[in-house]
Amino acid sequence: MPKKHLKRHIVQKKGIRKRKNKRKAKSIFTNVHFSISLRQNKILIIRKEQSLSDKLSAKYNNFIKTTPNLENKLPSIEQTADLLSDIACELMSSGAHTMRILQNISRMADNFGYRLDLSVFQLSIIMTITDRNDSTKRLTLIKKTKQLLINYTFVSNLSALSWDTHDKQLNYVEVKRRFHEIISEKRTSRWIILILVTFANAAFCGLFNGDIYAIELVFAATLVGYFVRQEMMLRHINHLVVYTTSSFVASIVAGMGYIFHWGNTPEIALASGVLYHTPGVQLINSVLDIIEGHILTGIARLVNASSLMICTAIGLFTAMLLLGLGKL
Repeated sequence: MPKKHLKRHIVQKKGIRKRKNKRKAKSIFTNVHFSISLRQNKILIIRKEQSLSDKLSAKYNNFIKTTPNLENKLPSIEQTADLLSDIACELMSSGAHTMRILQNISRMADNFGYRLDLSVFQLSIIMTITDRNDSTKRLTLIKKTKQLLINYTFVSNLSALSWDTHDKQLNYVEVKRRFHEIISEKRTSRWIILILVTFANAAFCGLFNGDIYAIELVFAATLVGYFVRQEMMLRHINHLVVYTTSSFVASIVAGMGYIFHWGNTPEIALASGVLYHTPGVQLINSVLDIIEGHILTGIARLVNASSLMICTAIGLFTAMLLLGLGKL
């Protein structure tokens, strides 16, 4: 190779190396700058979070300082009455009998330093709460109860809360927090209840010596009738109308065994199709209330249960007349 071309080749290689070195230096510089900016942003975010948490803790401390009744001192009579009346209404609507409500609420009122007089009725609760140390401080509260929705999980959890309040000396804030946690728990899905009630009623038909056709009819009748009942209750229709309509629909389905001559025990299917309407909880609670001396509440529960059974009978009888089974 001539000397001139060799020199050019060497110069070109040196120029390429310089360019590469410059690119590497630029990339290193940009990476370092990017990592430094990321660290600075992280530091800024951490500082902002710390300042925000400091502000929230300061607000909480100020809230506690400005409301001394909530933590270390006894709650006011209004706060206690509101909380205890809410718990009593929740127990009543969940299916607890009167003595259980009285014991649980009185136990909690005693922990807060108050004496309680409670009257439980079917549609309302009357509560008079009095300060143990100063009898001139008293408050009477009347609260309407909710619609009856049987839930013994709520009853057992609220009873456990009353014992914890008494034994562990829980303060007002803790009791209220746990109460709201209990009542905000998710109820069992309506579809699961529908399936379980359907299978249970079909099993009753089997216990009464119903054949396979009768069991299948009762299964279908309960499935349709209980679904109608759920839909009507969601629309807040009067419970007497709900029971009558649901019983009528279930009896129509169960009576198909007579119409099409399915099986040898259609009468068992017809009688078992409305058993899911039996108001067992109301009947048991009415007897317990009467035995324990709460006569008015017990009679009110008994009348309510009897009216539900009469509506069930009306629906069944109407379906039998419509199907031409009035002579059975």
